[in-house]
Amino acid sequence: MIADTVVRQLFETEASTYVYPGHDYKGQKSTTIGIGKNEA
Repeated sequence: MIADTVVRQLFETEASTYVYPGHDYKGQKSTTIGIGKNEA
């Protein structure tokens, strides 16, 4: 599935990499891969 592939590729990125979701992410405009990994 495409979503699984995207998540896998993102999680292989360095934890300090900033991402900017196209929607409000818990009141934040950006987050990091590391934060996303910890919440997954």
